[in-house]
Amino acid sequence: MSDQPLFDLGGMSERDAKEYIASLSAHYHQLSAELEQISLDLEVWHRRVQTAESAGKAELADQARARINQLLESQVKIQTEAQDFRLGLDKLKSDLKLLPLTQRTIDPELLLDALEKVAGPTDQITPLARKREAEEALAALKERLKGENKN
Repeated sequence: MSDQPLFDLGGMSERDAKEYIASLSAHYHQLSAELEQISLDLEVWHRRVQTAESAGKAELADQARARINQLLESQVKIQTEAQDFRLGLDKLKSDLKLLPLTQRTIDPELLLDALEKVAGPTDQITPLARKREAEEALAALKERLKGENKN
């Protein structure tokens, strides 16, 4: 079993997260259906206790009460689990809305283009060529200034 918490979408794509939430939601609905069935079963077993007591069958009434206790224990466990799932699903649905914000991808080509527009090209030759052009222009200027100073 994974070490990831049950109600955490960390590391999931949006599609995987939606599928995960759907599976947990299905389990929650299954728990709800079980709770409904337990309520129906409790009604049946309460009637059986009444029927056994009215027929004077104390042993059957005790067995029916034991079954009621088992059903009540199951009901408490399932209610607790259902409540945890409801809260967890609410959290996951909220997290799902934020998931696209945490999964921004960067296109390196677009980023490079944007940087080049701001800072100039990122290749190694262009700066050297510009430096050489500047040095040549400076040398030409110095030569021209020397020529003007002689006149």
